[in-house]
Amino acid sequence: MSEVRLQVKNLCKSFGITKAVQNVSFNVNKGEVHALIGENGSGKSTFIKLLLRLYEPTSGEILLNGVNITEYNYELYTKLFAPVFQDFSTYELTLKENVALDEKCDDVKFHKACMSSNIQSLIDKLAKGAETQIGKEIDPEGIEPSGGEGQRIAIARACYHGGEIFILDEPTAA
Repeated sequence: MSEVRLQVKNLCKSFGITKAVQNVSFNVNKGEVHALIGENGSGKSTFIKLLLRLYEPTSGEILLNGVNITEYNYELYTKLFAPVFQDFSTYELTLKENVALDEKCDDVKFHKACMSSNIQSLIDKLAKGAETQIGKEIDPEGIEPSGGEGQRIAIARACYHGGEIFILDEPTAA
């Protein structure tokens, strides 16, 4: 997409009588970096789920290039984003498979994603490198990544799959 302009207008999301997001408005243009800062429970993750169409707003709207996001094909819309959630997962697969999540891995894209996410330093320390099993259920010689290593694997996954808009929901909390 040549133009990426997100507008959020008077966005609200309620869960029963509790309002998670209330009267949020701003614009984001291609190439800009924004940070949403707030206390725990202030609605940051809810806002991200609204933006990604995982939740529907109670009122207000989100526009992409002037069009309400509900007017876009859901699958095509979600491909614009590369999200990393605070409650990410790693799987009982090799590190490489955890990043690619596909039977066929593009080695050039994989290497680039590992460099971008700073996970290459971990891979270089492992005897089996990127073919090291995550978890010990399948391979007792596998590794249990630390919280920070797991987050970097999740960031590498987002970099590998790409998107025009990267959403990082507390990706460095660990």
